[in-house]
Amino acid sequence: MKYRSTFISTICYLFILLQGQTTSFGQCSFQNPIMEGADPFAFFYKGNYYLLVTRANRIGIKRSPKLQDIGPLSEITVWRFEDTPVGGHVWAPEMYYIDDNWYIYSCGQNTGLDSNPDVVPYIQERQEMFVLKSTTGDPFGPYEFDSWLMPGLGAIDETIFTHTDGKRYIIWSQFNIPGQPQSQCLYIAELNNPRSIGVTRVMISCPEYPWELYGWPVNEGAAVLQQNGKTYVVYSGSGYQVPEYALGYLVNSDGDLLNPASWTKVGPVFKQNPAGGVYATGHNSFTTSPDGTEDWIVYHGRLSTDGNQPRYTFMQTFRWDGDVPKFGTPVPVGDYIDCPSDTGWIISAENSGQELISIHPNPAGDYLNIELPEDLNQVRLRIVNLMGQTLMDMDISDPVLNITQLPEGMYFLNLSLGMNLYKGSFLKQYSYVKD
Repeated sequence: MKYRSTFISTICYLFILLQGQTTSFGQCSFQNPIMEGADPFAFFYKGNYYLLVTRANRIGIKRSPKLQDIGPLSEITVWRFEDTPVGGHVWAPEMYYIDDNWYIYSCGQNTGLDSNPDVVPYIQERQEMFVLKSTTGDPFGPYEFDSWLMPGLGAIDETIFTHTDGKRYIIWSQFNIPGQPQSQCLYIAELNNPRSIGVTRVMISCPEYPWELYGWPVNEGAAVLQQNGKTYVVYSGSGYQVPEYALGYLVNSDGDLLNPASWTKVGPVFKQNPAGGVYATGHNSFTTSPDGTEDWIVYHGRLSTDGNQPRYTFMQTFRWDGDVPKFGTPVPVGDYIDCPSDTGWIISAENSGQELISIHPNPAGDYLNIELPEDLNQVRLRIVNLMGQTLMDMDISDPVLNITQLPEGMYFLNLSLGMNLYKGSFLKQYSYVKD
């Protein structure tokens, strides 16, 4: 992990910090895959990463301040389909903070249709999109079934994003190609509120090129990137069981998202790496490093060409060529990958030095994550500006510290843990986290 250096001279420290230079206390790396799980949805919120994957009969959430450590952590189940209108086959959950509450979007069997499979013979077409609502306002819920999004419509893999025009949109994969009941196209519409989709719903992509037709014709698993006025819808093409399952994208440059003619298709842009032991690469999400300097793609893949084998979660960086994303090639299984850039720092007690505390990111946005020793329930925190004014003085027990009230600038941080006093500095910049 990369950490800010601690200098004897505060002035020297401030100068180097403002120049964006860092010094490593030790190199951090990890190997792919990080865990078993398909359709990974990862995001960074208030100093922590959250990760959801398909679990079929339930929805679980993992949380960690370090993305590379999230794989082996315990998963907290926040909802099960029993005693709800959903009849199982819960796929591709994604969670969002909308209108001051947490919602999870997923898809599953409509029990009304499931009771009569002769009417809709294909399992995919009995899948419908639904939304869950946190009953507490906490990201870990618990959650309750709120509503079907479009009752009676066979559709999966909804994703939500806010465009630069301030409007919120939803994209989903719909089963509707005449004569090809297992085929899927991408649709987009405005999201009026967490449970209501606008009446204008347009198809923006159907499988047409060879790379989208392996196994069966599929466009699914959309994820959105926005850069310099362009909107990219990165999606998966071909049947998920074939090794050729790959990513392409649609790009929109004029902001007219509900006009099919405004979208241009490019692909494939990320596909299997047989030499590296990675196959069937698809259904991804995007996030950033804790310090906001790197973009990361989190995706699923297989370790063989056998479509009946499990899918695993992988992650790696990608870059931009101007305003065009470049995803490269899947990093081979077992290769070491540098951890997401986290220019946090380690501080030790002035009078003991027995325990180290990690604080990150630095520069910070609206939140600091303070990794406290497990045996401590409460710590006294004090934050002082360069003029010596105390701006925060409180007991803390939550490792995530909200610093939204602090203006941009340099600050000194003191932590009192029993008889030990820890001192450090950090730079408050803009927020890296967007709700």
